[in-house]
Amino acid sequence: MDKIPKEILEWFEYKANEYAAICDQNSRWMIEHKVEHSKRVVKWGEKIMKDVNWPKEKFEDGLIVCLLHDVGRFAQAIGGKWDEKFVNHAEVGVKIAKESNLFESEILEAIKEHNNPFYKGENILAKLVRDADQMTILEELEIQIKIHGKFKKKDKRISEGLIKKYKNKEIIDSKEVGSLGEWLIQVASWRYWFNFNITNELFDEYKYLNQIKEKLVKFYPIMKLEEIWGN
Repeated sequence: MDKIPKEILEWFEYKANEYAAICDQNSRWMIEHKVEHSKRVVKWGEKIMKDVNWPKEKFEDGLIVCLLHDVGRFAQAIGGKWDEKFVNHAEVGVKIAKESNLFESEILEAIKEHNNPFYKGENILAKLVRDADQMTILEELEIQIKIHGKFKKKDKRISEGLIKKYKNKEIIDSKEVGSLGEWLIQVASWRYWFNFNITNELFDEYKYLNQIKEKLVKFYPIMKLEEIWGN
């Protein structure tokens, strides 16, 4: 965090506090979580940048995007739910960041596209923050399961269509995910779509697929989950 300009850190903290002040007490944890989550994304972003041929002139911008990618989640917290049907946090995040007049267009685009699994552009910052964000979610798997358990059905079965998409190595959109189990399958599918080879290597090194499998067995003990994984 010490490599991010003080002005940016202060702005980020100001926005977090600003939205926390207008949230009810039951929703403030959402902002507190996203502040800590964003700091972890910065660490993953730095780790990825150090292991790829990353342009030196974009190193600071990479850290900034990792910190700011979820500022739109602060606005969602007012409603007490992270729900993209009503508030697209990436688009809101761009609006919040743009109002500050602190950030270049490349940073704003990266914030906008960080949650878009179908992004085909060339913005290297968007590619970085997507990988770093996903690796952070995997690192936070226990926390994330508790959070998603609040918003998704635990007892809904995993759809055959979603399993088929996973086996075919297709992108699984979050809009298709309705249960905790389907979310875990979606998370497992990220390994086919990382932007950098180092991210795949880190995914394997930390044995995240095994952790996901263990969680699915716990939540869906009667399903023949081995049919999902193939090779």
